[in-house]
Amino acid sequence: MSSDAFLALVAAGTDPAEAAVSACVAAGSSHAEAVRRLREFDGMWTELEPAEIAMVLETLHYFEPDAVLGEQDQAAVTSMRAAIKATPGIPSGAAQTLFTYFRTGRVTDAFDLLEGMGRSRWADNAAFWAAMDEAAGILGMESDQTRRAR
Repeated sequence: MSSDAFLALVAAGTDPAEAAVSACVAAGSSHAEAVRRLREFDGMWTELEPAEIAMVLETLHYFEPDAVLGEQDQAAVTSMRAAIKATPGIPSGAAQTLFTYFRTGRVTDAFDLLEGMGRSRWADNAAFWAAMDEAAGILGMESDQTRRAR
């Protein structure tokens, strides 16, 4: 587990930020990508203990490398981004998870999360559901709106 590698490096005296980058690279990310993603966590190093830092990085999927999406998944993500643009906004925690799913290639997980938010927040948003139906078709799925229409 990458968080274990991070903790071992910190215990051996490596600076926490350097340890995070090293563990991320060992998990498969490029050095440049690991450094870029780490910028999101600036300021955390002095506020938290190493075990807390490891938990945050693991929870937010920092150690997971970026996926290379195929054409189908790229098209589905494009449709889901159109669905997002049709909304007044997404809660920050859900947005973080959603974009982590996009980044790490968990496109159907992203679809499921966005669809669930759509049911509870934007049930009557036609533009949102049109984009979600498009994404569902690309992924070989049905959106909740399509299922309900039957």
